[in-house]
Amino acid sequence: MFISPQNKIIRFFIIATILLAIFFMFSFASLFYKTTINIVSKQKDIDANLAATLNTTIEINTVSAKNTFSPTALVSMEDFATGEAVITNRSKQNQILIVNTRLLSSSGLLFRLTNKATIPSGEKRRVAIRADKTGQDYEIGPTKFTIPGLSPILQTQVFAESDKSTTGGLKKAGVVTKKDIDNAVESLKNELIQSSIKELEKKYADQDNFKIAIKPEVIKENVSAKANEEKTEFTAEVILKIIAALVNEERLLKSAQEKLESNIPVGYQLYNANRSSLAYRFKDYDPKNQTATFEIYLNGRYIVSEKNDQFSKSNFLNLSRTQIKDRLQKIEDIGSFKISMFPPLFANSPKNENRINIKIK
Repeated sequence: MFISPQNKIIRFFIIATILLAIFFMFSFASLFYKTTINIVSKQKDIDANLAATLNTTIEINTVSAKNTFSPTALVSMEDFATGEAVITNRSKQNQILIVNTRLLSSSGLLFRLTNKATIPSGEKRRVAIRADKTGQDYEIGPTKFTIPGLSPILQTQVFAESDKSTTGGLKKAGVVTKKDIDNAVESLKNELIQSSIKELEKKYADQDNFKIAIKPEVIKENVSAKANEEKTEFTAEVILKIIAALVNEERLLKSAQEKLESNIPVGYQLYNANRSSLAYRFKDYDPKNQTATFEIYLNGRYIVSEKNDQFSKSNFLNLSRTQIKDRLQKIEDIGSFKISMFPPLFANSPKNENRINIKIK
């Protein structure tokens, strides 16, 4: 087939234009040619334990507390209520009342004399009385008594009256245990510590971002009972020296976080510090220099770093997507990953490290 010279020239220019366009497209694509590897690292726990001495405010006070406690093994049982009554004799003769003479209260409850009593004419005598039956019903307030054993006429002349309540109708019995004693002492200590903290918080209310750390020292502990002693109640007294330090938790957190970071292996980085895990104990103090030493604990998590040798960009040059995937799957620190190649017309990763991006989170 004959092709004119003019058509040959046209075809040549068309082909040349297409090839030039392809060349420019490839060159343009090469300018943006890159591979990005996004990695989600596995997280690992790490702890920091340290001692830190900080400048602070130290306060020292002596406080005390005393209270009455009951043993936990406390039981109630019915008994005979007892008390006293004053017998008045307005008759013209001395009146002799034998043991167990009955006294009837105005409410109809019967009591008895616990001892023989002689009441001279025109005089009064205080006597001990006891309920005829057991029970709390016989714990009654001040009242008047008649003496049923006397004649009706004599009952108006010889009678009794109490000015105090009878007690003991329901008695309590218990055994004080070591745990009872320990709990009593501990509750007083906690009471003193908490009240001291409240007072100091009120005193330093104008200061921001601080906590009160307490170091209690026992000056005196006194308990009125011994372990296994039978008592219905006992008293406990505690005297404490309260050493208090103002704590800036941000400073403690910073010191602990620095310790966390120093504990992380090479090639890894701190992911986060668990602020809620921050714990500290007031260990020592220097009132002269106003410093306090704290034992601090902090927990955190760390992940692999982009600077880890496993992620050297030279390991991923001129590799296919499958080859990159195979290499990443062999790294134990990786939780998941995503490979992006742009533009997609390139089958392999770049040969230039500057065109490879590795991001870890």
